[in-house]
Amino acid sequence: MKRRELLTKAGTVAAIGSIAGCIGSLETEDSPGGGGEDTSTPTDGSGGANGDGGGSDGDSSGSDSTTDGDDSGSDGTTDDDSASSDISEDGGSSSASVQSRNITTTDTGCGSANEAVVAFDGGSSTVSVDGSIMASDPCHVATVERAAVSDGALTVVVDVEADDADACQQCLGEVQYEARFAFADALPTTVEVRHASQDGTTTVTTESRRVQPH
Repeated sequence: MKRRELLTKAGTVAAIGSIAGCIGSLETEDSPGGGGEDTSTPTDGSGGANGDGGGSDGDSSGSDSTTDGDDSGSDGTTDDDSASSDISEDGGSSSASVQSRNITTTDTGCGSANEAVVAFDGGSSTVSVDGSIMASDPCHVATVERAAVSDGALTVVVDVEADDADACQQCLGEVQYEARFAFADALPTTVEVRHASQDGTTTVTTESRRVQPH
């Protein structure tokens, strides 16, 4: 009787040991460190950064930041045609320019005349201005303060300055003068003569040259 109980217990223990061994074997095969087959699904890179999916592949179709250097903006240079002179048919400048000028005081005395006469001489390319200008006393000489041509018009400003006289009459002076202006290319079409004084300048005459029709 006791022997049967011992055999029964021994069979039970053996069965339990066999079941435990099977369970241990299964745990060993499924563990990460085991030698079982890897059942994870490998990736083919289609969803990665360099794949064919929606990620960036480094070959962006965005705008190129380089320029071709063919900009239509200003190159810093400017055209100077606005400053060019009028050119005649023979290639020379048709603008009048003063080549030389001189003025001579012809007489002085007491008086108050303030006038001028203009004459054009096409043969010698000169303009003459003869006039009288007032001064504080007769002991003055005439001078050309300015002679400039703009748009074919000559503007002459005549002034006076004291001479080296030791004594002078105490009266309002009148200084008579002759002025000559020579031109290198062409005569001006208009001449304006102004006389200077302490109050500024006053236009005493304006003369225009008569151009002969061709």
